[in-house]
Amino acid sequence: MNHPYEDTLMQRNREETRSAYPESPYAYTASSHAIPKVTLSQPCMEGFYSKNLLGTFHSDLRCLRYYYKDVSFPMNLKIGFETLKVKDEEKTKQEKLNDILKWIKAKEQLNNKTFNFVCFRGLLTTLMVTPYENREGWKISAVKYKDTIYLWQEDTEEKKKRLQNLTLKDKEMCYYGRKFEQYTSTGDVDMLPTTDHPVDENEEFCCVMSSKIGNFRLLYGAEVDCITANKKVTAAVLEKEKTLKDFVELKTSQVIKNIKQERNFKRFKLLKWWAQSFLVGIPKIICGWRNHDGIVSSVEEFATSAIPGKGKDLWSGNACINFLHDILHFIKAELDNLGDLEGGTIEWSPRRPVMFKKLPRDTKSSVLPHWFIE
Repeated sequence: MNHPYEDTLMQRNREETRSAYPESPYAYTASSHAIPKVTLSQPCMEGFYSKNLLGTFHSDLRCLRYYYKDVSFPMNLKIGFETLKVKDEEKTKQEKLNDILKWIKAKEQLNNKTFNFVCFRGLLTTLMVTPYENREGWKISAVKYKDTIYLWQEDTEEKKKRLQNLTLKDKEMCYYGRKFEQYTSTGDVDMLPTTDHPVDENEEFCCVMSSKIGNFRLLYGAEVDCITANKKVTAAVLEKEKTLKDFVELKTSQVIKNIKQERNFKRFKLLKWWAQSFLVGIPKIICGWRNHDGIVSSVEEFATSAIPGKGKDLWSGNACINFLHDILHFIKAELDNLGDLEGGTIEWSPRRPVMFKKLPRDTKSSVLPHWFIE
């Protein structure tokens, strides 16, 4: 006869079941995985929303920005760093999927559409590049509700430590990207960019995209930088277009000085840039080449479709898509065995297996708020 403590421990272990993904993500770097097993369909824009300077949600275009190409050089990306208005990351972590859930609640036409997964683009990007990631792991919370799986990317303990230990220079380099966006985009197509105002991280324009990978239908939100247009864009025009073919992504990178830096740029940065833009169908990326002190001396245009060719000896876009499909299949298979509002966590770190851990039955997931499920 078991001791009462042993009975309790056995029950807990049954509830906190763990499953391992059967293959190492690194196996996808083999040449056999460069062959496309599935495809990601052309992303379709289902809608959009804005977050204003106060972080308030609006189902409109008020925060849409327009690309401004007639920039002057040099651009000093350090200017205004001390006045940066930082986003409240803790609030974002608490709100989780709230923004896309608000959008879903307001869209009655989605009632006749079913999606297997709902999340943000950043999570899909993280999963896609995993086969080639050797520095940082990830952790995802998942919950099933009415046959749809909702995914949210949590901070790993390693990431929490890294963020706590950011130096002033680290923070400054993060700021460079935001300042570059201010130089190269404007909120009014008839006005020049305003670069003497503080950069505010709270302001966002997001598109809600749908796509299909294999048999899985995905719905995901994505913050986008700006659109190329010579006149003001209306909601009716954007809703009719259904794609982001007129949008561009804005990036910065340090000027490449040697072969090692070029390899790392292609191996890591171009891979992530491609995945981000490919997932939403943005065809063009504008890169501002800067020096160590944040001075941009030139810009270069990258066609999203041409990027896999630049990294062909270092990574395969097909392998990334294959892994994304297979890991989503793994997650779905695990949650298919669970009831409504049950879920778990999926976690991976370099050189370790992907692990799924089921939450105890009486543990409520924090991914979905009460107002969404009641």
